[in-house]
Amino acid sequence: MPKKNSDTISNLKEEWKYFSRINKTTQIEASRQMGWSDSFFGSILRGDSNLSLENLIKISNFLKIAPHRINPEHRNSNITSYAIHETTSGKTPPALVRNFAFGTINIWADKAVPVFAESENKSHRIQYFSKGLTLVCSAKDFPSVDDNFLNIITPYWLVLQPNKETICITSKAKPNIQGAKVLRVIGLHMV
Repeated sequence: MPKKNSDTISNLKEEWKYFSRINKTTQIEASRQMGWSDSFFGSILRGDSNLSLENLIKISNFLKIAPHRINPEHRNSNITSYAIHETTSGKTPPALVRNFAFGTINIWADKAVPVFAESENKSHRIQYFSKGLTLVCSAKDFPSVDDNFLNIITPYWLVLQPNKETICITSKAKPNIQGAKVLRVIGLHMV
């Protein structure tokens, strides 16, 4: 935990001062928006509460800044997070924040990408990822580091091959295709 007079706490106070002035928000409002008690964010600002990795990332995301602007030694973080607002089922999410391995590779779909399902060594097209999507991918096979959000579905794998059409394959095992770069699709972003 950074000490009350540490550079990290001083940096956090300066970033908060700027953010709160521009956005006209209070520590209590910020604390609530980050899913904490009314006083928790203030206790971090005073150096009374732990500025853990998770808290640093949550605050950085809230302030819309890189974590190293608060803690310069934190340049090589391998975990990031994002807020969960709702679920598609309407049920309560397992946590307010989802953590995942940092280091995503964003691939823009400048044309539709066919998605194939593999079953008994046969592939058949089941859908397309639309033109204009950004496919958020990871070079790691299982990039999730958050036990609250277990991924029980079959993964999607983006297959990038030189001089061939980019395709996506959904299968439990990572496809082994000679000369291809195979990435796990962990999210989609549409503008």
